[in-house]
Amino acid sequence: MRVTALLLKLSGVASLVLLFSAGYCLAGDDIRSSYEALKQGHPDQALNKVSEFLSTHPKDAQARLLKGVVLVELGKTAEAIQVFTAMTEEMPELPEPYNNLAVIYASQGDYEKARTLLELALHTHPSYGTAHENLADVYAKIATKSYEKALQNDKLTSPKPKLIMLRSLSAPRSLLAANSPALTKSGIAAPETATANASSPSPTPAPAPATAPAPAAVAPAPVVSAVTPKTPDTSKEDKAISESVKSWAAAWSAKDADQYLSFYGKDFKTPKGESTSEWEKSRRDRLTNATSIRVEVQDISVNMLDSDTASVTFKQKYHSGQIKSSHHKVLILKREASRWVIVEERARN
Repeated sequence: MRVTALLLKLSGVASLVLLFSAGYCLAGDDIRSSYEALKQGHPDQALNKVSEFLSTHPKDAQARLLKGVVLVELGKTAEAIQVFTAMTEEMPELPEPYNNLAVIYASQGDYEKARTLLELALHTHPSYGTAHENLADVYAKIATKSYEKALQNDKLTSPKPKLIMLRSLSAPRSLLAANSPALTKSGIAAPETATANASSPSPTPAPAPATAPAPAAVAPAPVVSAVTPKTPDTSKEDKAISESVKSWAAAWSAKDADQYLSFYGKDFKTPKGESTSEWEKSRRDRLTNATSIRVEVQDISVNMLDSDTASVTFKQKYHSGQIKSSHHKVLILKREASRWVIVEERARN
């Protein structure tokens, strides 16, 4: 299936159709004709129509979403990424742009980035069913790749794994209970143990000949108990991540550019797609030229995406000269060595 087909299926085209009939019945001729041209296999015409509409309605979210889909159909993936990325920055409350970016990156084999984007989509819209389905598929693909890598490392030629391919975020407990051994809290099957019922009478053995030697005593079989591994203490990670965010804000307030930039990882995604050196220079200039800066972070909430990645949301209050702002922000942090560093930064309305 082509990427555009996936986008048309997964990016909320049903919503597009509903919005056409409800919101664009008077002013959306270009949008409707663009959508029809795309369905009929004429992406060039579709792009012309949607671009014409955007020339007079540059902030229209539905038209921008459709333009991104058309660009993918035309093979202009980089431009489509720019369209969807800009939408996530300007309209962070919409889950569809995150979803479409995830589909693109998944088609390129970058399942980790796709997973992060789908997590963000669900953060904006927890009940967004398409994102849940896509995330399950991405998790399944990541698991498959990990298993294939394990097979290569172990040099196994004919493995017989007992795995369940997940199609949703969590399997019903009935699937785990039916026809399967007892599970420990960690999900590991506990070994079966044979225990004798002391109250039950033992069968009377047949009499042995007088000359037969007495049978040797048989030691009872040792009872093997399953050891349940300790659950990781996520509270320590949450505290370390929260402290990192507070220290980042403190360095920003102190106008310490070197310390401030040290909180950004080597894989940091610059907000406008510029090079890391250009972004760093811009940030240094702004810190140096500001007369004073005060940054406060409140209501920090940490959500562990995996053992080495976390999504942090908080309310940020910024005051510099005559500029005052207050808005919510999302930081994606990853573990680098023993530190948590920022790899993505987004503002929310």
